[in-house]
Amino acid sequence: MLPSNATAEVPAGKTLLDAGELAGVDMEAGCFHCNCGTCAVEVVHGMENLDSPSADELEVLDQWNRDPESCRLACCVKLHGDVTIKHAE
Repeated sequence: MLPSNATAEVPAGKTLLDAGELAGVDMEAGCFHCNCGTCAVEVVHGMENLDSPSADELEVLDQWNRDPESCRLACCVKLHGDVTIKHAE
């Protein structure tokens, strides 16, 4: 589980994985290329501040039975504003 209240100022266009690293959060990731699904996170707040999912991301989320309306892959999705995430269970 991710530690609570970890925050970071992150330049727009960085990935959620980059944001986690800047916040000092150890996030799980495998491939770093949007094809393994180990970095799936639940977006608690701020989905509108993320890029739309690519076809590759949607395919991986589907393989892992993750809803793209609430889950995203931290290694490939880029942010453009405030976002709150937690580990997808």
